[in-house]
Amino acid sequence: MNLDLQAKLDEAARHAKSRDDKAEAIIWTNVLFNAGMGAFPFGLNIWPFVGSNVTGIVALGHLYGFTTNREQAGALMRQIFSAVGVTWGASYLGTKFFLEVLKGVGIFSAGWIPLGAPFAVTGLALDAVLDGAITYAVGYTAKVHFSRNCTLERAEMRKEFRKRFDEGKAKVVAVRKVKNTRA
Repeated sequence: MNLDLQAKLDEAARHAKSRDDKAEAIIWTNVLFNAGMGAFPFGLNIWPFVGSNVTGIVALGHLYGFTTNREQAGALMRQIFSAVGVTWGASYLGTKFFLEVLKGVGIFSAGWIPLGAPFAVTGLALDAVLDGAITYAVGYTAKVHFSRNCTLERAEMRKEFRKRFDEGKAKVVAVRKVKNTRA
């Protein structure tokens, strides 16, 4: 992660006054981490993705007054993904596989095929947005779950996740655009 960006996130977390501000800092730290990890090829980002989301859920749980351990956070993450549904999960896995193929084709063929590098760059960029948006949705769904005293129903969880996933895609793309215009 960009050191300047990390310093800004750390500063925002220190100055966050409300619980919602602190939750926002936790969620965005994870979003930016996972969006950055989305650039790693060949699925190397899956374990850091799971680990950072579980850690974020633990932190959110503690922030909202729940003593949440890694196992409980993992169970909540599975519950969120289960609530979203098999169709969405299959769609995500299919998209993830396609993006990994794009990254791989681009990396292995960059010297042989003139379009190899754009394949890799496209796959990396889209995977970063996908991973960031999912992290955003998991974080905000967990935040709502904890803020409602752990009473978020399955249908509400699905609705919250899907709404936040779409919102997260737009926000991660916007962050990437701002970063690219500063470079």
